[in-house]
Amino acid sequence: MMARSANEPAYELIRLNFGRSWPRQRRTTGGALLVGVSIFSIIAVAGCGSRPDARTTGFLSSEAELAEISTHELRYIASPDSVDGMYHAMIIDPPVFRLTAADAEKIEPHERAALGESLRHAFRVVLTEDFAIVDRPGSGVARLRVAVTDIQKATPLLNLHPGTRLSGAGAGAAAMEGEVIDSVTGEVLWATVRSDIGPRVGFDGLSEWGDAEAVMRQWAKDLQRDLASLRAENALTIGTAQAGVDTEPIGH
Repeated sequence: MMARSANEPAYELIRLNFGRSWPRQRRTTGGALLVGVSIFSIIAVAGCGSRPDARTTGFLSSEAELAEISTHELRYIASPDSVDGMYHAMIIDPPVFRLTAADAEKIEPHERAALGESLRHAFRVVLTEDFAIVDRPGSGVARLRVAVTDIQKATPLLNLHPGTRLSGAGAGAAAMEGEVIDSVTGEVLWATVRSDIGPRVGFDGLSEWGDAEAVMRQWAKDLQRDLASLRAENALTIGTAQAGVDTEPIGH
């Protein structure tokens, strides 16, 4: 047998190192490919986040005055000249759900109750800044009525990655119709029909209903903005319940 040269052990070591390292590299590449395929599979199954239709269900007192603000929002704000009286207090009715039969099956009763309370709380937080929150109708008291007409879960796994989050692929969404009316006469002061998709930044989409709750908080802020336009024209006033008015404050 011929004797090995001095270079043979070094060669064998290099060959063995390559032999050991190649499978590791191959496994890493295969793992990345598997993750990529998994993400696209989830998107295919869950579907891309989409904005639900802004639809009416007969919940509003009147739809005649609604004007198109965008492809996903209708709105009405009373002319200050047509508003009879000043408003210093607000009743916030418990939100109702007017979902299609198919959508209603996708949300458990306890989830619906929790989301309804979250929505009512969101309105209460912003309206408390400008109105006394009461639970009895009376002179100078307005009433807020809201119906959720569509609500969609987020896909938290898709929202872990900035790319899919920014694309909106895993976003949740919600749609509503609502109105503010005079608690005695029923005169409509404000009304809207709208649908919204969850924000594409932030951490709301890391829970199934986080995006929907973020949308609800935006609804409340937008109502506050719209009522401010009436207050600017002195159609609405700010303050606590006036003496002699049959109102009863409720807890916040």
